[in-house]
Amino acid sequence: MTLSRRIRRGAALGLTLLTLAGCATTGQAPSPPPAKAYAPPAPDPRAHVDHAVTLLCSGDAAGARMVLMDVLARRPGDKRARKLLVQIDRDPVALLGARYFTYKVRPGETLFQIARRYLGDSQLFYALARYNGLTAPDALEAGRTLKIPGEPKRAAAPPAPAASVPAPARVARDPVRAGALRAAALDQMSGGRIDQAVNLLRQAQQLDPGNALIRRDLERATRVQGAVRDAS
Repeated sequence: MTLSRRIRRGAALGLTLLTLAGCATTGQAPSPPPAKAYAPPAPDPRAHVDHAVTLLCSGDAAGARMVLMDVLARRPGDKRARKLLVQIDRDPVALLGARYFTYKVRPGETLFQIARRYLGDSQLFYALARYNGLTAPDALEAGRTLKIPGEPKRAAAPPAPAASVPAPARVARDPVRAGALRAAALDQMSGGRIDQAVNLLRQAQQLDPGNALIRRDLERATRVQGAVRDAS
């Protein structure tokens, strides 16, 4: 084989190898773009403060304080959280004053309603509870005599009872389903979702009307719901 033929054969072989290498490269799948880091939604401070109210109503001041401190660490200007924290930490007499008059609780009344009527702010319910030696505002019972800070004054008339509505259709009794709904409602309440808890407990009560635990939880959840709405 002559020298020129060997040169031409080597050039052809080199071109073939380059072509194959190019085909191999273009046949590879492109590298996927780097995955974006997942950013969880920001926690809802309002729900956390509602949860703190629920804890205070049941007497868990330490748990409520932890929740409120966490809210204020993220939102130092949160007025509701700061107002509740002050009621936990400060002496109630120093906060509300030493002068007081007495008041006998009527059936169905709550500390939220009494605080709104006589102190002008339902969110002072916990200070009023401590003022009277109550560790759990939910424990208020009719006939109890309370000390109300300040001078006696004419209270606003209680709201007129709601107009009667037709009774809902009778629902078949189902205690098992009612128990499941109650458990779900307590989970919602512990997470500060008080409206969802009230709705679930009402469904549970329809399925098991005689259940005392469901009735008690519904009454407590409704009281907390009223306080939360007053602060809105």
